[in-house]
Amino acid sequence: MRRLGDPDSREAVTRWLCGSPDHTLYHLAPYIDFTRIQSGVADVFLISREGNALFALTVHSWNGSGIDSGYSGVVFPATAREGALRRSVAALAELFAANRGIPFHIRQSAQAPAYEELGRVTLLQQLLESEGIALEQIYGRLCDLRGLGAPEEIPAAAGRRDGALALDGDWLADESLRAYDPDARNQIRQALRRGLTVEYVRAAEPPARADAYARFQPLHEESWRRTGLLPKPPGYWQQMSEAVAASGGEDFVVLVLDGEGEPLAGVLCHAYQSRAIYWSGCSSASGLSSRANPLCLHGAIAACRREGVDVFELGRARARESSTKERRVNSYKAQFGGSLVRVTCFSSSPGVLARARAVRADAAFEGRRRLAVALARARARGAQKTPPLTDAPKDA
Repeated sequence: MRRLGDPDSREAVTRWLCGSPDHTLYHLAPYIDFTRIQSGVADVFLISREGNALFALTVHSWNGSGIDSGYSGVVFPATAREGALRRSVAALAELFAANRGIPFHIRQSAQAPAYEELGRVTLLQQLLESEGIALEQIYGRLCDLRGLGAPEEIPAAAGRRDGALALDGDWLADESLRAYDPDARNQIRQALRRGLTVEYVRAAEPPARADAYARFQPLHEESWRRTGLLPKPPGYWQQMSEAVAASGGEDFVVLVLDGEGEPLAGVLCHAYQSRAIYWSGCSSASGLSSRANPLCLHGAIAACRREGVDVFELGRARARESSTKERRVNSYKAQFGGSLVRVTCFSSSPGVLARARAVRADAAFEGRRRLAVALARARARGAQKTPPLTDAPKDA
């Protein structure tokens, strides 16, 4: 077994990872190093037998709920041959069996190039199930952006800040909306008629990155507190952005501005090898009422296409989602079109004690979240006479 975190193995593990269509920027050393700072344990383990690499297992966190892969998951060999993949899946099942007391939570990324060839994805899903590993019913929503035209056909001009680009409002209100549901189209056009504009920054240069996130942070803090979540500290987003860039990806900060240039809503996207993912979104209370959220997501999709992205992952959803909030988020994203693909997500079968730990951890988190939401709503009722409109999703 070799680890990405081992300096003597880093180059060899990276080379193997980059050869597989299952890998994303979230498997690579700079991003794993960033995640390790957050969780203390992040790494990628390359598992071999008799000198032959079988699979790489990503660990983004390890706590009382078990081992979680984040949005990275397992990386399998760069082949579509059934025999080779069967050996790899069998070895993964052996690893689970040898560690029955530890729950493994694996979430593959539909942002990976592997999802361009669904035959291999389906084969892996069948092989996993043949080993007794039950797949979760989770589906990713992928938008093919090539219908928006060539990247150079999307008009933009210099924005209000150095390094920012302003998307053309007429283009945003016209044919670019045809794939969306009528309600989404109407809300976006309402926002544009109110004089809202969309600007984005490719957060590659330190000054532009710092300025973009300084404008994003207040929206993030207000939005997350409104929904009972603990906001990230100011330095978090810039550190993540640096890790994304160092891993070969691009980080886009998209903002909707009012007539005075004040941000009302923001969306973050990560792009890698012509595929992008909606990472996070936020808004102010005034942004909600002015329809800035749907305009911002529309602008983020357009910005990604303008920068050469072909496929945009809007997010993922469980087929049997029990959370009212998550069902609302999924319905919101469905307005923006795209196709559903089943994402290879699964968990190992933990022992009784491990399951009990996971249940207690989930219950404690949900209790804290509900209390925070109740307090935030009580404060909001005291501060305004009318309740806020439906909020936009926070994370992909």
